[in-house]
Amino acid sequence: MTTPWMPGAVERVPVASLRPYPRNSRTHSPEQVEKLAQAIRTFGWTVPIIIDADGTILAGHGRVLAARLLRMVDVPAIRADHLTEQQRRAFIIADNRLALDAGWDEDALRAELSDLKLDGFALDVVGFTEKEMDSLLGNLPTMDEAPTDEAAADAYGGLTSMERSSVPMRHWREAGLLSGDVLDFGCGKERHEHARYDAFTEPDPAPLCREWDTIICNYVLNVQPAEHLIHQTCALLRALVRPSGCVLVATRNDMARSYTSKRGHQVAKSWHEWAAILGRFFQVRNAEAAAFHGFICRRVA
Repeated sequence: MTTPWMPGAVERVPVASLRPYPRNSRTHSPEQVEKLAQAIRTFGWTVPIIIDADGTILAGHGRVLAARLLRMVDVPAIRADHLTEQQRRAFIIADNRLALDAGWDEDALRAELSDLKLDGFALDVVGFTEKEMDSLLGNLPTMDEAPTDEAAADAYGGLTSMERSSVPMRHWREAGLLSGDVLDFGCGKERHEHARYDAFTEPDPAPLCREWDTIICNYVLNVQPAEHLIHQTCALLRALVRPSGCVLVATRNDMARSYTSKRGHQVAKSWHEWAAILGRFFQVRNAEAAAFHGFICRRVA
């Protein structure tokens, strides 16, 4: 197979010597040129323009306009002097058109933008309009606006699985899933009719010495400070549930990233990420819950 042409060097070419291709069909609005200039200010000049032997621009017309807006004296360029006249004309079209066939993994994009926003990075340099950003992120809080313990408690009817009024507990009840011998596995203060185990408030190990038909595990995985502890918790839950029983798992869906509040570390993952972890130990089904990530987990035969 013949090796494709590759440039030998990147040149610094005076902006004043560059000529736009007269029949360039790609347009650049003043707003887009300003965006390009802002990106160059933020990231530097990371992609050389492409020119022919005479200094005619083949790729990078918008960046050259941005360079002029920034009053730059010269810019990095690759001289593609190996192309025929027809190849040059076709390349100008292909360079613009082929990029349009790329798509977005919206989950990955949303996660990356969310992390950048919560880190305090100004997202106006990445190119999306305000309307597009709102559609992707909604009203995502900044890091300084991470959910407070009180706000989280209001949203969830209590942060723990032991509060009868909690949103997940109500969901499990209304779905008719709390059947047989039920163990509430977690932490909390309020009493209810189910058995409970918690290493801090109910440390009696007796519930860990038998099997259960149904185990409730609300938000417990969110507060494990390390991945291996999440795995250990899942393994323990699998050992405690009867072969015909199920584990009802709720994890928070209001966090774009993990953070530490005055109550401790909170782990944020997408539904699919939690499902992948739980899937190592159980057969997992979506609990179809709107206010949290919900999972109905059964032991793998």
